Amino acid sequence: MRSIHVSVALSTFSFAAARSYHQLTNATSPFTYKGCYVQTNSSAPALDGPTETSNTAEVADCSDFCSGYQSFSIDADWTCSCRNKFDGTGPLQGSPTCSDDCSETDCREDGGISLYENNEYRSPVRYDDSSFPYIGCYKKTNSTDFIEESFSSPAMTATKCVDYCLGSGMYYYFAVENGTTCYCSSYLDPGAQVEEAQCNSQCGGDSGETCGGRSRMTMYGKPQSLAVVGEEPYYYQGCYPDNTTHHRLTAKHKQSEAMDLEACREACSEYPNFGVENGNECFCGRGESWRGDSVSNDYCSTPCAGHAGLACGGDRHLSIYSNSALRVLNPSDVNGYNRLSCWTNDDDDPSLSVRAATDPLMSLGLCQSSCADYEYFATLNGTQCLCGNSLSGGAALENQCNIHCGGDAGQWCGGVDHLYVYKKANLPA
Repeated sequence: MRSIHVSVALSTFSFAAARSYHQLTNATSPFTYKGCYVQTNSSAPALDGPTETSNTAEVADCSDFCSGYQSFSIDADWTCSCRNKFDGTGPLQGSPTCSDDCSETDCREDGGISLYENNEYRSPVRYDDSSFPYIGCYKKTNSTDFIEESFSSPAMTATKCVDYCLGSGMYYYFAVENGTTCYCSSYLDPGAQVEEAQCNSQCGGDSGETCGGRSRMTMYGKPQSLAVVGEEPYYYQGCYPDNTTHHRLTAKHKQSEAMDLEACREACSEYPNFGVENGNECFCGRGESWRGDSVSNDYCSTPCAGHAGLACGGDRHLSIYSNSALRVLNPSDVNGYNRLSCWTNDDDDPSLSVRAATDPLMSLGLCQSSCADYEYFATLNGTQCLCGNSLSGGAALENQCNIHCGGDAGQWCGGVDHLYVYKKANLPA
């Protein structure tokens, strides 16, 4: 029986008795000798997998031990080390004392490291389940806010992690880190995404599957969990069916494989509203009406092409937002009418009785001129104008009147079922 010592990936090389490994590099070999190398920086980590030290092993034994890695190496003291892709740079570089045709035995006797490629290695793949689509590779930060449940296992797989998270509670996201650790969470930190290559650790329980990396998490999420943002600078208005031949938001259109909410908001910075559709499309608009036919957010659950943790509409469905970065302050006076406030309205019993106009280019001035013979005028839903000599209903919060005027993005023209009311200056309060 051979004695084996297993150490962690960053362990220093072990030093024991010296002997030659049996060289086996013929055409049917599961491995190929790649050359002789030296470790040029003793403080730099040259390993990204486990190691074992044995007095009686052969190259084939090291190949078996490292079957889940792209390459492996053997040093002069019979330490077998598993590695992922190695290109001869960094802490390991070509030996200056052993030429290209240097044998494996000569290499190790010179104090070098013999490097081998695993010919039968297959790159690990990500867990693939439409119930929890892949979101990205994320950095684990010092904050523990993200982690709501966790557990570790040397036999970790993504399936074990998702089963654990589903059994522990209604979590929308799960992540696996460094091959052995599982995290569950109800939300995603959109600022922590990193390059895919940083999540290259194999799962402890399945070397053919990736499970994050060192302080890196392979992240997955349920489709219904994709975030819709309801705070500044995005005020979510809802999910709306869209017609491909006559879009709801018509002022501007942009398509990009890097699309997310911020990219669309920036593209629509001069417009009061923006909407994202089908993951990669952005639409801008002024005062279009959406009332009466919003649908469930399930129809707007396509991940943003540029940020898989956020929803960017769906197939022929728009996630519509108002752009709070476009600051609005209605004037206190419009041609002899004083600003009153946002006001409730009921279609069956309107607060003002006269419907004076509907115009896609509605503005406060246009409505006032249409209602010059009345004591009150009010705008509704961005495009409508109402007049009257008596006002029913009651005052409402200002943020209920957050639809920009179709003809002037610098003004509010009411909201859905809410009027922005002005009264004649000589009318008693």
